[in-house]
Amino acid sequence: IQQQTEVKITSYRMTAKELKTNLEMSKGQAWSDVAEQGSGGEFKITTPTAVASVKGTEFDLEYDSENDETTLIVVEGQITFAGALGEIIANAMQSSKNGGAPIDIKPEDIPSWQKSTDPKYAFKLKPDKKGKQKVEEIIKVNIQILNAKSKIFNDSFQGAVTITSQNSDLKLSADGSSWSSSTDVGINRGRGVVQVKSSKQGRSEIIVSADDTESKLIEFEYYQSNTQKRASQDKLANLSEVKENSILSNLIQNNTLLRSQVIRGMGNVNDALQNLETGVLEIDGDPVITENGDGTITIIMIAKPR
Repeated sequence: IQQQTEVKITSYRMTAKELKTNLEMSKGQAWSDVAEQGSGGEFKITTPTAVASVKGTEFDLEYDSENDETTLIVVEGQITFAGALGEIIANAMQSSKNGGAPIDIKPEDIPSWQKSTDPKYAFKLKPDKKGKQKVEEIIKVNIQILNAKSKIFNDSFQGAVTITSQNSDLKLSADGSSWSSSTDVGINRGRGVVQVKSSKQGRSEIIVSADDTESKLIEFEYYQSNTQKRASQDKLANLSEVKENSILSNLIQNNTLLRSQVIRGMGNVNDALQNLETGVLEIDGDPVITENGDGTITIIMIAKPR
């Protein structure tokens, strides 16, 4: 994939040897060396102006968003190419623009950018805690820089890496003083640390990236502890009494809180309930109470600034 290329990849397996893959490219250039897909398999690249369908071949496809033009170059094999100018079959050492008539090309016409796309570095990520962690528990992730090919630790790397959360509830910090969904971490002699915490239970991921480096993804899982659940239930019970909502009060007193979470917006449950108690927030309308049919009840409350 060429730099600044925008792609979306969808892939699913039909059988053990047959895979269907669709790469939607809205901008940029991709070089593909596709293995035989089997009789029911397929590899397809779609741009706004053309579709290249492949069974097994090596080719380059570029979409020029400024000129709204898709250019195909086939190095080996055969490709069905459909675009604004028609649908053609392009063979090895042929090129086509937007499905127009294929033309023969010379070896010097073959792109060479793909030969210099291998990253120089890679990441090794090691969290200081394993398994599920309580909501708001801080996990420190040690970052090491490796040689991309040999996977040997590189202690000469100096610079910064960017860490991005894939969930708005998972926050990041370089030093624990401020938290956000994205942060830069300084790497000294090949090592650095990023801190992670979540305000909501569930699975979340971060992506670590840097120039000339293979990006790395790591997943975390958080849960709400029984102590946190009881604290939330106590605050919710107190809130229902203060607000004189007898229906809500009876439901809370006669049932056990299984879990609670903020399903939209920022912050965690305890912070939201605390702000409701102190008057920073107020309940907007009546709580929505739903019986789930399995003996459990779901209560949804909307809070807004007072």
